[in-house]
Amino acid sequence: MSSKEFVPEVPMIAILGRKASGKTRLIELLTKELSRQGFKVMSCKHIACSDFDFDRQGTDTWRLYSSGSYAVLAYYDEKLVMFMKMSSSPLEVISSLASFIQADVVFLEGFSRYIAENELVPKLICIKELEDIAVYKDVKKIMAFCYMGMKSIKHELSSDICILHIPVQMRALLSMVQGYIREWKEVIRLFSQLPQANCGQCSPGLCIELAKMIVKGRASLKDCRMLHQDRLVLVHRGRRVPLNKFVEELMFDTVTAMLRNLKYVGKEINRIRIESW
Repeated sequence: MSSKEFVPEVPMIAILGRKASGKTRLIELLTKELSRQGFKVMSCKHIACSDFDFDRQGTDTWRLYSSGSYAVLAYYDEKLVMFMKMSSSPLEVISSLASFIQADVVFLEGFSRYIAENELVPKLICIKELEDIAVYKDVKKIMAFCYMGMKSIKHELSSDICILHIPVQMRALLSMVQGYIREWKEVIRLFSQLPQANCGQCSPGLCIELAKMIVKGRASLKDCRMLHQDRLVLVHRGRRVPLNKFVEELMFDTVTAMLRNLKYVGKEINRIRIESW
């Protein structure tokens, strides 16, 4: 896993599959049940048609957007629509919006090019037949394969491959999704307590991986060495800056020497925290 991999701020699940495989229907079923249970659900659909546009040429919103506005918002009938220029992956914006509205989970329909290799976004793959499974052999973090209809698909595949008949096995799928929501919320809570510097000093090497290990009971916050550098802490724009032992000692001794010459500063200085913006 790369240190630059996108980390969702809220639980995010992608629904992938061929055309007419039941992706939208699956999200509908999940959303209805989760909403009934009090979950706040956010859904996002990737529209692949190059000539598709929600707006129409000549409208006021079209004119505002065409004039160079980075984003245009339209409010009507208690609905808010936003048009925003996107030159890179939309996942960061989607994640931030979901966090802002305090969504419990985000369902992504499509977005394969952005999340197929991301191990932090689990996938539900909608299939029509068993042969479809091979198409997704390179996709990372598959939660389950789902198929719609009344007819069961008989298979002798590995027990590691989870295949669910929807809606017959909807309860099992809901249990998996709810479990993931609870787990990822706890991962993010712990992740926010870590420096997010990916300094490589712990065994996982990445802060998000350490947070996941803590949730599974295989590590603790004590395994983060940066959190326990007691002599000098350097924070830039809210993020902890990793320091090796030599640099930490050098900065501590230098700043301590200056502070001891100031009025009202005693001889004993145990810890220094430096913050910059």
